[in-house]
Amino acid sequence: MATTIYHGGKRPEAKRPGRLWVTEDIAYAREYAEAKGGKVYATCLDLSRLSVLDLTEAGLDAERAAELLRAAGVASAVGYSDEEPHCVVRRISDEACRAAGIDAIRIMEDTDGRRAESLCLVRS
Repeated sequence: MATTIYHGGKRPEAKRPGRLWVTEDIAYAREYAEAKGGKVYATCLDLSRLSVLDLTEAGLDAERAAELLRAAGVASAVGYSDEEPHCVVRRISDEACRAAGIDAIRIMEDTDGRRAESLCLVRS
């Protein structure tokens, strides 16, 4: 079943090739876009067809997110400035995710005190 997902911020093509950060929460995408001086982009995707690694149980704990990634077969580490899971996910390689069979990683994020789930899509 297709789900509408949103990318808030700069044009997706301007970001790191192979990655796309999205959310199902349009309000969160709007707030993020406003904070970053960008727009909201929408598309539909059948998330049930993706292999999604769910890190939301880590909450905002970067170390726990890294542990869950390692347990899934993705080399990961927490850097000295990594405060939240999205920092850890930004460090891992796309190749490592694809080798582990992961198409997307679901995390919990906090932007200016507002929590929401987001997905990092690892494009092939």
